[in-house]
Amino acid sequence: LIVGVLGARVARADTPDVPPAATEAALADGLERFDAGDFTGAASAWERLLATNGEAASFRVLYNLGLTYKALHRYFEAITALESYLAKAPAVTPERRRQVEALLAEMRALIGEVRLEGLPPGATVTLDGRTIGTAPLAPLKLGSGSYVIETTPQAQQTRAVLLRRPARLHLL
Repeated sequence: LIVGVLGARVARADTPDVPPAATEAALADGLERFDAGDFTGAASAWERLLATNGEAASFRVLYNLGLTYKALHRYFEAITALESYLAKAPAVTPERRRQVEALLAEMRALIGEVRLEGLPPGATVTLDGRTIGTAPLAPLKLGSGSYVIETTPQAQQTRAVLLRRPARLHLL
């Protein structure tokens, strides 16, 4: 059940604080979904496993999430997961480290920046229907593509954004 994505392999998790059967079931669910091309479902399964076990106990799941987010073109989240994997994994082989660093460099080159300015403090911001935080926010790091950014309840704005290539946009 270990699969490859762009030359990378999805890893099995070591999670000492959760019963092995529960960990294996959650991991198997993610792997099955990943194999079937259901990257959103795989990400959800692994996010639940991380929420239950914490990043330190589930560092291999961070690697899986990084690959899955990359497949979903959620590059900023992929970068965050893979950087956490490198920081928390007790021992990463030199070959795996080189592979992850190459993935990180590739994704960093694909990211643009969107700044949301002029929003009232506390306004909730969603990106493509997912809540990403409340204003004020750090600049959003996004790959090329179309996005819908909404703010509620204070600002009540919806903006469609198209990033044709990595760029810097300032939305007021």
